[in-house]
Amino acid sequence: YAMKQLKKVLCLFVFVLLFFAFSGIAFASVNIEIISTPDIDTAIENREVPFSDSHGRTYEEVINTMKAQHDYLVKFAEVTNEWVKNNTFPEYFAGAYFNGTKLTIQSTSNEAAVIQTIKSLFGGDVAIASAQRSYSHLLEKKMQVIADAKDRSLDSRAWIDMKANSVVIEIAEESRRADGYAGFINRFNNAPFVIRYVDSLEVTPTRAIGNNTGCYYEPPNHTSSLGCWLTINGVNKILTAGHCSGGASGTNAKVYTSSSKSTQIGYVQYTNYNPSVDSVGDFGWILPLSSHTPATGNQLIEGLYPGGLVPQGATVIRSGKNSMSSGVVISTGEEVSYIGDTGKRTNMVKASYSTTVGESGNAVVAGDNLLCGIQGGGTGPSYFTPWSVIQPHLY
Repeated sequence: YAMKQLKKVLCLFVFVLLFFAFSGIAFASVNIEIISTPDIDTAIENREVPFSDSHGRTYEEVINTMKAQHDYLVKFAEVTNEWVKNNTFPEYFAGAYFNGTKLTIQSTSNEAAVIQTIKSLFGGDVAIASAQRSYSHLLEKKMQVIADAKDRSLDSRAWIDMKANSVVIEIAEESRRADGYAGFINRFNNAPFVIRYVDSLEVTPTRAIGNNTGCYYEPPNHTSSLGCWLTINGVNKILTAGHCSGGASGTNAKVYTSSSKSTQIGYVQYTNYNPSVDSVGDFGWILPLSSHTPATGNQLIEGLYPGGLVPQGATVIRSGKNSMSSGVVISTGEEVSYIGDTGKRTNMVKASYSTTVGESGNAVVAGDNLLCGIQGGGTGPSYFTPWSVIQPHLY
């Protein structure tokens, strides 16, 4: 056992060295360290925590898929980070998706020079598929939809389906009776747009009222879960969803191990959430008391996925103390409305895994235990805030 742990530590050390040596990603003056907590694997194997997968895969199949996707994800983030940061994508780039364990890059050009560029950037073994529209073009069309729907007061949202090379427009049924609906449909009823109708665009913020084996926030007397532990400039912090505390922060925003409030974990130091104000993502963090340490069953985090763009079809796991579920990434850059809120959460990632109420704040991992984000809302599909949104705010 000791040898196995030593190998794990050595592998993590080598990975971190390689990651920062080649990714070109700097965390400015913020020093971020990962606190290794007991993995949930044993709990899953012993059936202490229920596991489900949106595609019917076993836990072992999911883990093997994630490990096979790991190197692709690291390289993809390395290449696309500057593109996302500057919102400028090569004209040939039309998106990316996983077909099982293999990454496919969509390209608008079949020229030999472009193919060679793609392989030199993303790796010689990536698959390349032809696409009609560039990612930049789809982004432009998506923003047109959002602006037009807002002008017409329609309840809708738009997202890019990278594999289908299209812009999906979801419209709430009640908006079909709106005055501006006919004009909206006439404008966007052709390719690259795909129109779908849903009963409601609102999603459930997955906190709970009451108590479970997660943690208890006072205020607002809600139970949710801890995400993962990080050390920021030498100070331990616990990532969570911003809405877990209802937007409250400071020493009076206390977090306990249960509703009995016999043991305090710490307090919410920061949250970007306000129910009546739009925010980029939905996240916050807890400053734990010095006496509180990571608990058995927390998701093991062995690295950070820094990419602002996640390939469609990437397998991710949401891991909590009450349940664990896996699925695939459906889209990035989603706008989400929580039930009861007037503010919206933007730049969220939608994935097909399920979430039980009370699991807000769960860590979402991809690849070989890379932190990809923090669970926010939706019970399936679910929405999480990507790490790339959280990281710039840490202090």
